[in-house]
Amino acid sequence: CARDLHHKVVSVQSNLSQVKNIVCSLTKSVELLSQQFVFVKDELASICLSLTDISTKLNSLATSSSTGITSASQHPPPPNSSFLSSGHPPRAHPPSNSPPSPPCPPTLPSSPPNPSILPPSHFPYPFLPLLSNQQHFLLPFSL
Repeated sequence: CARDLHHKVVSVQSNLSQVKNIVCSLTKSVELLSQQFVFVKDELASICLSLTDISTKLNSLATSSSTGITSASQHPPPPNSSFLSSGHPPRAHPPSNSPPSPPCPPTLPSSPPNPSILPPSHFPYPFLPLLSNQQHFLLPFSL
Protein backbone atom coordinates (compact mmCIF):
# COMPACT_ATOMS: atom_id res chain seq x y z
CA CYS A 1 0.00 0.00 0.00
CA ALA A 2 2.85 2.40 0.86
CA ARG A 3 4.59 1.40 -2.36
CA ASP A 4 1.46 2.29 -4.41
CA LEU A 5 1.16 5.60 -2.57
CA HIS A 6 4.83 6.38 -3.25
CA HIS A 7 4.37 5.47 -6.93
CA LYS A 8 1.33 7.81 -7.18
CA VAL A 9 3.25 10.65 -5.49
CA VAL A 10 6.13 10.23 -7.95
CA SER A 11 3.64 10.18 -10.85
CA VAL A 12 1.93 13.37 -9.61
CA GLN A 13 5.32 15.06 -9.15
CA SER A 14 6.26 14.10 -12.70
CA ASN A 15 2.97 15.47 -14.03
CA LEU A 16 3.44 18.70 -12.06
CA SER A 17 6.94 19.05 -13.48
CA GLN A 18 5.58 18.63 -17.02
CA VAL A 19 2.84 21.21 -16.35
CA LYS A 20 5.46 23.59 -14.94
CA ASN A 21 7.56 23.19 -18.11
CA ILE A 22 4.53 23.82 -20.33
CA VAL A 23 3.54 26.93 -18.35
CA CYS A 24 7.12 28.19 -18.50
CA SER A 25 7.22 27.62 -22.27
CA LEU A 26 3.88 29.39 -22.74
CA THR A 27 5.06 32.31 -20.60
CA LYS A 28 8.18 32.69 -22.74
CA SER A 29 6.08 32.53 -25.91
CA VAL A 30 3.75 35.25 -24.63
CA GLU A 31 6.75 37.41 -23.69
CA LEU A 32 8.21 36.98 -27.17
CA LEU A 33 4.86 37.78 -28.77
CA SER A 34 4.59 40.90 -26.63
CA GLN A 35 8.04 42.02 -27.77
CA GLN A 36 7.11 41.32 -31.39
CA PHE A 37 3.89 43.25 -30.93
CA VAL A 38 5.82 46.27 -29.65
CA PHE A 39 8.18 46.01 -32.62
CA VAL A 40 5.30 45.76 -35.11
CA LYS A 41 3.43 48.59 -33.37
CA ASP A 42 6.54 50.81 -33.63
CA GLU A 43 6.97 49.91 -37.31
CA LEU A 44 3.31 50.70 -38.01
CA ALA A 45 3.63 54.03 -36.19
CA SER A 46 6.66 54.85 -38.35
CA ILE A 47 4.77 53.91 -41.51
CA CYS A 48 1.81 56.07 -40.43
CA LEU A 49 4.13 59.04 -39.88
CA SER A 50 5.65 58.51 -43.32
CA LEU A 51 2.22 58.28 -44.93
CA THR A 52 1.10 61.44 -43.13
CA ASP A 53 4.22 63.24 -44.37
CA ILE A 54 3.62 62.02 -47.93
CA SER A 55 -0.04 63.06 -47.74
CA THR A 56 0.92 66.53 -46.51
CA LYS A 57 3.44 66.93 -49.33
CA LEU A 58 0.93 65.74 -51.93
CA ASN A 59 -1.71 68.14 -50.61
CA SER A 60 0.81 70.97 -50.72
CA LEU A 61 1.78 70.05 -54.26
CA ALA A 62 -1.86 69.84 -55.33
CA THR A 63 -2.57 73.23 -53.75
CA SER A 64 0.41 74.89 -55.43
CA SER A 65 -0.48 73.30 -58.79
CA SER A 66 -4.06 74.48 -58.45
CA THR A 67 -2.89 77.96 -57.49
CA GLY A 68 -0.57 78.06 -60.51
CA ILE A 69 -3.35 77.02 -62.88
CA THR A 70 -5.76 79.57 -61.40
CA SER A 71 -3.11 82.29 -61.59
CA ALA A 72 -2.30 81.47 -65.22
CA SER A 73 -5.97 81.56 -66.24
CA GLN A 74 -6.52 84.90 -64.50
CA HIS A 75 -3.41 86.49 -66.05
CA PRO A 76 -3.01 85.20 -69.63
CA PRO A 77 0.29 85.95 -71.33
CA PRO A 78 0.36 89.21 -73.31
CA PRO A 79 -0.43 88.85 -77.01
CA ASN A 80 2.52 88.75 -79.37
CA SER A 81 3.33 92.31 -80.44
CA SER A 82 4.50 91.30 -83.94
CA PHE A 83 1.08 89.78 -84.64
CA LEU A 84 -0.66 93.01 -83.62
CA SER A 85 1.57 95.25 -85.75
CA SER A 86 1.72 93.17 -88.93
CA GLY A 87 -1.59 91.32 -88.81
CA HIS A 88 0.26 88.04 -89.42
CA PRO A 89 1.26 85.44 -86.83
CA PRO A 90 4.96 85.39 -86.03
CA ARG A 91 7.23 82.91 -87.78
CA ALA A 92 7.88 79.70 -85.91
CA HIS A 93 11.30 79.44 -84.35
CA PRO A 94 13.49 76.60 -85.63
CA PRO A 95 13.40 73.57 -83.33
CA SER A 96 16.13 73.56 -80.73
CA ASN A 97 18.45 70.64 -80.15
CA SER A 98 17.48 70.32 -76.51
CA PRO A 99 16.68 66.81 -75.35
CA PRO A 100 13.01 65.90 -74.94
CA SER A 101 11.57 66.22 -71.47
CA PRO A 102 11.78 63.03 -69.41
CA PRO A 103 8.68 60.83 -69.36
CA CYS A 104 6.37 60.96 -66.38
CA PRO A 105 7.19 58.48 -63.63
CA PRO A 106 5.09 55.32 -63.74
CA THR A 107 1.96 55.30 -61.65
CA LEU A 108 1.65 52.91 -58.74
CA PRO A 109 -0.07 49.62 -59.54
CA SER A 110 -3.69 49.35 -58.50
CA SER A 111 -3.24 45.82 -57.17
CA PRO A 112 -3.59 45.37 -53.41
CA PRO A 113 -0.37 45.60 -51.43
CA ASN A 114 1.50 42.53 -50.35
CA PRO A 115 0.00 41.41 -47.02
CA SER A 116 3.39 40.60 -45.58
CA ILE A 117 4.83 44.07 -45.02
CA LEU A 118 8.01 42.94 -43.34
CA PRO A 119 9.80 39.67 -43.99
CA PRO A 120 10.19 37.48 -40.90
CA SER A 121 13.91 38.26 -40.75
CA HIS A 122 13.06 41.80 -39.56
CA PHE A 123 11.42 40.51 -36.40
CA PRO A 124 13.62 40.31 -33.32
CA TYR A 125 12.40 36.79 -32.48
CA PRO A 126 10.83 34.02 -34.52
CA PHE A 127 7.17 33.30 -33.94
CA LEU A 128 6.64 30.31 -31.72
CA PRO A 129 3.62 28.01 -31.87
CA LEU A 130 1.70 28.48 -28.66
CA LEU A 131 -0.12 25.16 -28.53
CA SER A 132 1.24 21.73 -29.29
CA ASN A 133 -1.87 20.65 -31.24
CA GLN A 134 -1.16 23.32 -33.94
CA GLN A 135 -4.01 25.59 -32.88
CA HIS A 136 -3.14 29.25 -33.02
CA PHE A 137 -4.80 32.20 -31.39
CA LEU A 138 -4.40 35.95 -31.50
CA LEU A 139 -3.94 38.03 -28.40
CA PRO A 140 -6.22 41.09 -28.29
CA PHE A 141 -3.89 44.08 -28.52
CA SER A 142 -4.93 47.54 -29.54
CA LEU A 143 -2.81 50.05 -31.44
